[in-house]
Amino acid sequence: MAGAPTGNVGLMPPNNMVGAAGAGSMAGMPGTSGAGAAMPMMGAIATGSQNTPIEYNDPDMKCYEFRAHAPGDKNAPFSVSTQPDLYTSFFFSAPWTGMQYARSMTTALDNTVIIHHYLLFREDTVTADGTIGPPKPHVDGQLLQGWAPGGDDLYYSPDLGQEMPPVTYLLETHHNNTTGAPAPDHSGIKVCVTSKVPEHIASISWLGTDAIGGLSAQGICNPKDDGPIYILGGTPHMHKKGVKMTVTVNRVGGATEILHDKPFDFMNQIGYANKTVIMPGDTITTKCTYNAPANFGEKTSDEMCYYFTLYYPKLSLTDVGVGSVVHGANQCGVSLF
Repeated sequence: MAGAPTGNVGLMPPNNMVGAAGAGSMAGMPGTSGAGAAMPMMGAIATGSQNTPIEYNDPDMKCYEFRAHAPGDKNAPFSVSTQPDLYTSFFFSAPWTGMQYARSMTTALDNTVIIHHYLLFREDTVTADGTIGPPKPHVDGQLLQGWAPGGDDLYYSPDLGQEMPPVTYLLETHHNNTTGAPAPDHSGIKVCVTSKVPEHIASISWLGTDAIGGLSAQGICNPKDDGPIYILGGTPHMHKKGVKMTVTVNRVGGATEILHDKPFDFMNQIGYANKTVIMPGDTITTKCTYNAPANFGEKTSDEMCYYFTLYYPKLSLTDVGVGSVVHGANQCGVSLF
């Protein structure tokens, strides 16, 4: 991922409230086509998330920060070199015991001139607290949240949350320091957790593709889960050549439903509150369009094609098999690596 900050922004959450709604209220919604295009009648979907604070009234909730920091001192900023597209991994041992559940994940930006994005992963392989190093494979990792231009902070409704076990957490930062000299940055994320178990356990998955070569690219997600999957929203991500993303649900009976079909703005990567239910046999196609020939890569001059999707049950919107090296366990139809 790559980007340039524009204020207080986040990667994943929908830019509007994902409101409670029974699936029946979405039947026959605009954007569907073909026979049987009406949405499945599934009952109420979880409330979801929003970008404004929620008063949880939860005495068990505690908040912690995971920030880029100097070696050996988490309270001091990290010195960012002038190496272009510098990726750095910061490892943290969970500061809690027992299973916790995320209530909110909010951005804590510091030097907005040089920080271009971050991702927060849960890592099941133990790494010593305070370790700083280069990017690492995410074979056993799970993306939890991130930051990119145009998004918002993430506040889960009380009936929804992500599992936060007492394991290693990895803050992966991408800096582009063009100031001509090393510069400090203490950016990161604030995570608020509770021991109270929510009704629904959510995940975020990467949809899209790494197979980029030309003016367009697409990936097809064929979920491994046999039960209904409740999608709450998603955030498109491409780089500077990206101009449009279309996400289509392909119903098992032959109907199609447009989940997302909008122009893409690199400097305004907002999320969308798109609710739908994925049934057994359905697939999801993510298509990205570019204004010049493009190839996959992590630099700003390279390209990507991802639709970061918030849903439940946890990890149901994933491929059959093991996680990928680049994206971890929560990807569907994406990885070449």
